[in-house]
Amino acid sequence: MDVAAVNGGYSHFKWRYKDRHGIFPSVRGPARELIQITEDSQVDGILLRDADGRDWFVGDLALQHCGRVLSRPEGRDWVTTPAYAMYWQAAFSEMSAACRPVELKVVTGLPIDYYREQRVILDRQVVGEHQIRRGSRGRQTFVVQELAILPELMGSLFCCVIDARGQEVDNVASTGHVGIVDVGGHNVNFMGVERMVPKRDESRTTDAGCWQAVHLVREAIDREWPGLNLHDHEVVQAMIARQIKWRRGEYDIGRLVDAAIVPLAEAINGVISQLWNGASRFDAILLTGGGALLTELYIREQFRVGYPPDFVQVFGGDHLLPELAELIGSVDPVFGNVEGMYRYGINLWR
Repeated sequence: MDVAAVNGGYSHFKWRYKDRHGIFPSVRGPARELIQITEDSQVDGILLRDADGRDWFVGDLALQHCGRVLSRPEGRDWVTTPAYAMYWQAAFSEMSAACRPVELKVVTGLPIDYYREQRVILDRQVVGEHQIRRGSRGRQTFVVQELAILPELMGSLFCCVIDARGQEVDNVASTGHVGIVDVGGHNVNFMGVERMVPKRDESRTTDAGCWQAVHLVREAIDREWPGLNLHDHEVVQAMIARQIKWRRGEYDIGRLVDAAIVPLAEAINGVISQLWNGASRFDAILLTGGGALLTELYIREQFRVGYPPDFVQVFGGDHLLPELAELIGSVDPVFGNVEGMYRYGINLWR
């Protein structure tokens, strides 16, 4: 039986299985007459059929083909929706194309704000047998034997205290008082943890995320350098580098990045000041999520005076403590939570 991890967010679903991981946007749309699943269907992407025989594009295919008929439910009740269940099926189908039944033990997470009230519902949704019809594969069967549900940001913490083999490691993240900031596409999540115990009064979720900033920069680039047509992930990389390449030249976009990111970073620093009293009693801040590398410079500036230079630890970033570098130095912050969930599963079920 194999271990897998799934992290389902409003912006994207992420998964980790064996030596692979993946991500797709949390969005679906009806395929309708555009394409129907047949034995000869050849689709480069996720095309699923639901229990009522309707065909759906999921992830990037939905963004490409479905326009205004996209389904993207949000809110604390979204774990009960058919769309959420289909995203889980999509994640399973991304993990394996096997025709034989695939048996799994799975780790996942929920935002701490509604962790207690939703964990039983999620367990009922996921544990058991899943019959999946994807494209021309025929029917696939995935059986979830056990499901471990964590407060979502504990995934990033476990990534700092459990190595890739599932072995526990003692360091500042396991023995100290740390704050975790997960900069997502639509939300920023904050959680204080002391000696591996999450503190509810030091936890919060805000509505501001990094995708609005990414879209603002992409629109500005399109105006100033028409025809470049960067995809979102290319815009993110350009924002991190603070430059773009166009017609064999390199152009600085620092002013565009600052204009878009500074309001988000100021909001994050404001929550840190209010919720954690400026993190003055913390041993470190762990910065993770898809917007971690975008906001790193601005959040570090908040702690430039009166704090150790390595106070802010960023997944996949520089200035890592030696005790954390081996654990998270090569981890893309986008996958910080799901990687930690996977390592926790290896430790739990080894």
